[in-house]
This record gives sequence, C-alpha cells and structure tokens, in this order.
Amino acid sequence: MKKLSSFFTILLLLILLSGCSRGPSGKWGLRDFVWGYQGKGADEVKFPLKNFSGFIIALESCSVNVNGEKKELPALHGIPVNYGDVVNLAEKNCKIIAMKDVVFKGEGGVEDRYYAILPEGVFLFGVKYIDTYRFFPLVYGGKFALPKGEFAFIKVYTKDEWKKLEDKLKKISYVEVGNSSFQVLHLFPGENRVFNTAGKKKVSFYTIVLSMLPPAGEIFPAPGVKFRVTARNKKRFEEIAEFQQQIGVKLHEMEIPSWAEEIEISSEGRDLGNLSFITNPYFYTPTRHPEIVVLISMDTVRAKSLEIYGGPPTAPYLSEFSSQCRVYERAYTPHPWTYDGHMAVFFSKYSWEKMGKSIAEAIQKKGYYTAAFTGGGLVAPHLGFARGFLLYHYRPFDIFDVNSSKRLYQSAVSFIEDNKEKSLFLFLHTYQAHSPYMAGGESFDVVAKVGGLSGIYSPLPDEEREKAKSLYEEEINRIDKEFLKPFITYLQEKKLYSRTHIIIFADHGEQFFEHGNWEHGYSLYEEEVHVPLLVKSSKFKPSKDSKLISLLNIWEIVAKITGIKKAPEWKLRRDWVILSTPISGENFHFPKNIGIIRGNMKLIRNLGIDRRFFRRLPKRPRLELYSLGKDPQELHNIYGTVKEGISLQRLLKPFVDFYMQGEGYKPSKKDIEKLRSLGYVE
Repeated sequence: MKKLSSFFTILLLLILLSGCSRGPSGKWGLRDFVWGYQGKGADEVKFPLKNFSGFIIALESCSVNVNGEKKELPALHGIPVNYGDVVNLAEKNCKIIAMKDVVFKGEGGVEDRYYAILPEGVFLFGVKYIDTYRFFPLVYGGKFALPKGEFAFIKVYTKDEWKKLEDKLKKISYVEVGNSSFQVLHLFPGENRVFNTAGKKKVSFYTIVLSMLPPAGEIFPAPGVKFRVTARNKKRFEEIAEFQQQIGVKLHEMEIPSWAEEIEISSEGRDLGNLSFITNPYFYTPTRHPEIVVLISMDTVRAKSLEIYGGPPTAPYLSEFSSQCRVYERAYTPHPWTYDGHMAVFFSKYSWEKMGKSIAEAIQKKGYYTAAFTGGGLVAPHLGFARGFLLYHYRPFDIFDVNSSKRLYQSAVSFIEDNKEKSLFLFLHTYQAHSPYMAGGESFDVVAKVGGLSGIYSPLPDEEREKAKSLYEEEINRIDKEFLKPFITYLQEKKLYSRTHIIIFADHGEQFFEHGNWEHGYSLYEEEVHVPLLVKSSKFKPSKDSKLISLLNIWEIVAKITGIKKAPEWKLRRDWVILSTPISGENFHFPKNIGIIRGNMKLIRNLGIDRRFFRRLPKRPRLELYSLGKDPQELHNIYGTVKEGISLQRLLKPFVDFYMQGEGYKPSKKDIEKLRSLGYVE
C-alpha cells in the first residue's frame, strides 16, 4: 500500500534535506552568454561568442527550439549547441544550465557514447553539512557511458588543481555513500597512516574509493586504488594484507599478529582523479561477553497511547517487557518534532542552542563500536546525527514503508550477528507510527485530508478522527509485534540479553485534534510532549520513576551504563522541564509556544503565530496553566486563579528570551550569570 497522499509533503522535506550545492553561476544576455550560466531562459538566445560550442541541460522538463527544430528535453537531459545556433525556449520559465563543452568519446569509448566535461560541482561535489560531506555521482540513464544526447559529467583537472581540491577534501570527517555515512580518515593514493594496536587481537575498518573517472563497464574501467596493511614493531615489519579496490565501500576484518605494536595502512594508485578513505579502525579482542547498548526510537509514539501509561493495549509485549525496566512515568520531549527531539537526545541541546558534543562521540571513545540504522528524513546523517557513529545507515522513504519495523529488526539482527564479538552501541529508529498511518491495507493521511500543513487546525468528522487514531494505534502494535518482541526474543535466544542494555523512547507524540490540531510540532499539550521512556539494564533496578525527566537527560542514563563523562554543555536532570515548539525554518512554520512543568503544574506561554501559513486558528490565551494531577486532559486553564502561575513565569523568562533569538543563539556572559543565579547552570 503506497502512502501517496503525503508525497508532496515529503517531497518538500527532501528538497530541504537534499543538500545539492548551487550550480555554476553566470550572466544572461542576448550577446553575453557566459560559460557556466544557470537560470531562467529568455525568449530568444543567440550564441555569438567566438569559438563557442557547448550544450544546454534542462533542470526540469521543457520544450526547446534550436534553429527552428523543436526538441523536448526531459529533466536533466542535454542537447549540443554550436556557435551561431539560435535557441528559443518555448517555455519562458524553463530552467537550464548552459555549459561550454568538451564532449568526447572517452578513451576506449563505445560508438555513439559521449562524455561531457563540466566544472567542479556538477559531477562530484562534497557538500559540507555538520561535519559530513555527501558525494553525488550524477549518472543520468543509469550508466556512465550513455547514448548520444545524454551525458555523464566528468571534471578534468590539472595536477595542481587536483592537489588544491585534495587539500580541501582532507578536512572531511564523514562521507556519505549511498544510504550510509562513514566516519573517515583520508588515505589518498600515496598516503599512509599508522595506528597503535593497543594490544588488541583484531581490527575492523572500511575502505572507500571514489573516482572522478567512473567505470563504463569493462571498456572504460576506473583505475582504482591498491591498499596495503602491514604489522610492525621496533624490530619487525610484515605485510598482512594487500588488495585492489575500484569504486565503492568494502569492509575488512583482520587478525593482528601477537607481536605487532602498530599497523600501517597505505594506498597506491593514480593520484589524479582518485579519492580514497578508511574508516577509523576499530581495534578489539574478541570476547564471548561484550556489552551491547541499544537506543531505540519509536518515532511519534505518544505515552497516552500505551497501556503502561494508562492508554489502550496497543503494545502488549512492551507492557510485559516493562516489568523488567525502569519506567519513567513523566518523561518529556523538549520539542515535539523529529529533528529537535533527537537533537535533545544526542546533544542534550535545546533547539535554540548550537550543537556541541554528541553522546555517540563519547561512547565511541569508551571503546564501543557505534552504528545506527534509521529511517533517515529528519534524522539523516548529514544533519549532524552521524557524529560519533562509525556507520550510520538510513532508509530513504522509510516513512512510507508499511514494513518499517520489520526491516529495522532485520537490519539490527544482521548487524549483531556479524559483530557479536564487539562491544556495540546501536541507535535503532523507525517511522512506523508516523503519518500517514497504514494498517490492514488501509491508509490515512491527515495532512492530505485537511488540505496540507496550512490546514493543520482544521477539524474532521468524528468518524474520520477515530479512524485515524485507530490506524495510528495499530501502527504502534506493529512496532510491538514486528520489532520489539522479535528483537528482544532474538537477544534472549542468542544468550545476549543479560549483557544488553536497552533504552526505549519516543522523540515526540501525536495529536488527534484533542486540543484543536493534528500531528505534532504545533502545540505543547500532553499528547505531543509526554513520551515513553523505559530502560532495561543491570545498572537500573526495575521500578517506576515518577520524577520529571527530559529527553535532554538521556545522556545521564547512558553515562551510568557506559561510564562516559559529562560534557560541559550537557544538562543535568532538574525538578522541572522546559518545552517549546520547534523554531520555524524556511520550509516549515510553527506557532511560537514555550512552556515549563514543575511538579504537577504546567505553564504554556503562547507567543504568536504567523497567520499567513494557517487557517482555522484556535483562539488561545496568552498564558495557560494546568494542574496535571487534577486535570491530566488539560481542559481547564487555571492561570490567574493560583499563585504558581507567577513563579513559573519567572522561571521561564530567560528561556523565552533565548527561544526568541532563534537557532544557534549563544548566551552572553550576562545571560549565563542570570541562568546561574536561577540555578539553571553550574
């Protein structure tokens, strides 16, 4: 069953996350058609420049008339143009790239197969996100050797130009290839690296080769890179492995000679046009009893819909399993949105703060092999989540996959089977419960029903509302049945369970119009911010913890299990939690709401909303105060009737100021002193 009704919403998200760098720039004019132009076409364009020949590429499908002959150009296809040609773009808004060409039949090429040489940034470009570079080999038609009229884009460099590019690329710390991100060290042809074995018996690492001269079958092969691995000490030097690798990623597991104190990994090959990397080598001594730490994110699962939090029996296995866990009854996400909620978990940061150290980085330094298997999207590696993970894998369009939980189980079990002898830290994430909701062959997309995100405050008939909630709860049941139960059963059957520590949480909840809106990110009511948090670990006695805790404090749980030390920016658990809606970006818009919970009292301050992006807005007071003990459904605003509202406002005030500054705000010394006086910082 396809989740087609959310296609345009997700397409918008993919555009936000795609990260493609800007194309070549230039000017447009009747007589100054400049090499490297990108933009909209004019009515009639001539190419009067001397010695000009080249081609134009359509960034989207459009009609082009060349010398009176009409040609239909599919998106990302090109046609050659020559000096004196008259090009008329039948569609005025057709976006094109025009390039001065060097089109050739590659050495050893096939008849009617052409290669076009374009500037850096078209064939291979490293787009830096948060310490992550993504490499996009743009292959149109699925091959590097293409029929006439289609082009594989290759950049030609001089040796000096290539060395300058290499110097830039040596700053890369993460490389994303396909659907996996790897923590890497550059090992370009001619380089070598030496590592201390630390007395370990085995080493595990990946080699990655990217080439500016991609293969076109056997006729035009990429040259590849030769790797050598040698073991050594002060008196001895012995090669233990040698292999040739063309393009791609390969995993290596090697025995280390008992006498070795170091291993050296070197690479050889044609330096011009080749890039090669290795992942940080993981040294270990195989053991039958390594620890496994598993952080499981059930995206969008609200506490209210779980039996252990007083809800329906949607997850019977989780209810049974909870008897072996520390159950945090009052766990909250600081921000009810996938990106911000997970940032709180891994970086202990509010949405308005800059990114600091990831708990995964600290765990890796403690000797764990760190790996993640996720649904991507707003937890994609290039957004910063890859930090500290040797391997970070994601599944595009996982949000549309009715078998998301089942596939996550398969990935997790397969990885553990291959790495049983290592201490592991795994992050496992599924979008199974995220909208659109699908169960039993049905599909329900709230956003499509209410007319898009702008209609998020629009009501639906009770029958449809109940249907949406029912399908959502069935999705939770699939997580329980197709992931949690088989995964934990696998650990038990393989005798891994006793040494496995499991942390289960959700990044945010979901609203079904209980307070006048749908989905999540648009309010701070319990449906969206109260989330499950359970810990099964020999370090935690099974019990119920009724004290407030934020996802910002998951690091404290991980620290007790793994022994990692607190980073200065990580927040300690308090007797209150701060909440806010996400900070609006270019493509997503949210109301400005911020709140605080202390004891059983919850204050929400509604700071405003951009009415251009929403209709049917609910009328909400500037301040809302609820007694969660007496009024768990948050139906009665008691602000102004009890004194707690004033004291909570005072505690909330500094956070209101920071929130309004926006993402990346760095508190001044004065701000920090204010926070210290209130007990917010050490």
